Amino acid sequence: MKIKIKRGVLIHASVQELAASAVANLIGQKEYSKIKATDKHPMFIKLDVGKQGVSKGPVILGGIKKMWNKIWSATRIKELGKWLNRDIALFEHHNADNSHDNRRQIGRTLKGWSEEQSDGEHAYAVAYIPSENSDVQESIRNKTLDTCSLEANLRFVFGKFRQLFVNKIQELTGIALGDATMSSPGFASAGIVGVVQEMSDIEDTIAAALEEAGIDPEDVEFVNDDKNKKTKIRRKKMGGDEITLEDVQAYVRKMKVQPDVIYQKEELLSTKIVSDAMTSEIAEKLEALGTKKDELIAALKITIEENKTAIETANATLKTKEDEFKQKLDAVKPLQQQARQKVIGELVSKSSLLKDTPQEQMDYIMSHVTLPVDEDLDSKDISDKVDVAVQSQIDDIKKYNIQFEEPVINPVDKGDGDGDGDFDVNPLVPKSAKKKE
Repeated sequence: MKIKIKRGVLIHASVQELAASAVANLIGQKEYSKIKATDKHPMFIKLDVGKQGVSKGPVILGGIKKMWNKIWSATRIKELGKWLNRDIALFEHHNADNSHDNRRQIGRTLKGWSEEQSDGEHAYAVAYIPSENSDVQESIRNKTLDTCSLEANLRFVFGKFRQLFVNKIQELTGIALGDATMSSPGFASAGIVGVVQEMSDIEDTIAAALEEAGIDPEDVEFVNDDKNKKTKIRRKKMGGDEITLEDVQAYVRKMKVQPDVIYQKEELLSTKIVSDAMTSEIAEKLEALGTKKDELIAALKITIEENKTAIETANATLKTKEDEFKQKLDAVKPLQQQARQKVIGELVSKSSLLKDTPQEQMDYIMSHVTLPVDEDLDSKDISDKVDVAVQSQIDDIKKYNIQFEEPVINPVDKGDGDGDGDFDVNPLVPKSAKKKE
């Protein structure tokens, strides 16, 4: 049975002052710097607000005080850690009804979280005590304030054996700092007021969990497995008490037990329903893959054809450009040859081998000297190569006894017929265009 209790529950826990570097790491440098900018002497404390397990203490219910076991699961402690991550007000001691009226707020929480420790899940918070509350800071330092209690509205589930299961944290209204040596505060109004001071052993915790699951703890027993160094839980054997298939099915459904918890993988795969389901799923995936493959192949073919057309167009354009370039190159070649021969002629005219050589013979040699097409006319030894070519022509003139005609001078104009007695163009030519035998 669930019941909503609109009252507070107190959990006593430890208070520890923190160093500045630890605070900056926990709440972030930005938040820490923001506080330090306005408060030169702040105090930061770490609160261990509560932990997973079973707490024992008196509870006022309907005006009657009774002892109840209050069970906090790991899930509820994690939920508490999230609540502590909000801006929760801190007070000095409790009042009668957890309200904030006429109460002095001495600080606030900056960050909350939960951690798993060796004894279970813990809920922690970092809180800030401003320097304007220096008396509170001093009380924390001299251990006058050394414990904390949460003030919250909770929802419980009532179980057997005087157990209350914390089912939900509806609201965390505040945290009160107090003295652990003093008695726990109470409330005048009806409700639940409990102080968690001690945790029970693991068997109490398991018994509470069984009760929450609808299983009577008296029907199970704890068995020590010395070989594996474990403690096992099993149902007590009772005469004539047989478990039916319906019992097992009902339990599995209720506890939402997964098949792999009961059966091995090989056992699951060997069952027809699992085998058929896997076969059907594999077939569907293969069919989907086949369809996808055909779609990809069709798309690839289209892409190939599009690329083929683009390549052919590009090749045709490139061929046209190559033909145009070749035509331009062919047109330039004669001009390049003329320019090259002119440079060769200038190099020949400077050859020391032609010093004091008649002009008619020099002109002949200049027009007949050639160099290889790939010869660099700017190389350092080009003069030597030109001399070799010039010497070859001189040797041919001697070898073949090539002779040149004397100029014919008209006595009237002394030359070329223009009346000035000079030759505008040298008319000398070899007497024979053929080499003599």
